[in-house]
Amino acid sequence: MRPIPENVKTSIGKNLYLKDSHPIKLMIEKIVSSIELFETKLLYHDDPVVSFDENFTNVLIDKTHTSTGESDTFYIDNSTVLRTHMTAHQVDIIKKISDENLFGELILCAGDVYRRDSVDATHYPVFHQLEGVCIFPPGMYNPRETDAVLKALLVHIVQNLFG
Repeated sequence: MRPIPENVKTSIGKNLYLKDSHPIKLMIEKIVSSIELFETKLLYHDDPVVSFDENFTNVLIDKTHTSTGESDTFYIDNSTVLRTHMTAHQVDIIKKISDENLFGELILCAGDVYRRDSVDATHYPVFHQLEGVCIFPPGMYNPRETDAVLKALLVHIVQNLFG
């Protein structure tokens, strides 16, 4: 098993997205405040250590896919990794939506993610993602309307962020 580099180890637990006045937190807050079309809940997953299944299997990434290899992923041991994407938490979010009857609400999930990248001007092995999940109530999904709402939402967020 390849060791985790020191610059990555020291990033674990910093949770920059939770620190007041940090640019990442300010960006997340601006995105959340700009969303007026949905009821929105924001979740943070502070612990970036997830199981192999959470990071890959549960989101339909085959165990033979390149991204599951040690050349792309930081392994803690044979069954746990540093998450490579926030999608690793989607099964839990979908369960929360179902258990708490949050159908039609946008659930945003923010956190730091880790990938075995070479450091250069556009790559670093630690970065942050914000992802959203919304499940419509049964019988309420209309692809044309939903796609139009999603497009409008994304355009609205980008315009709010960048003018």
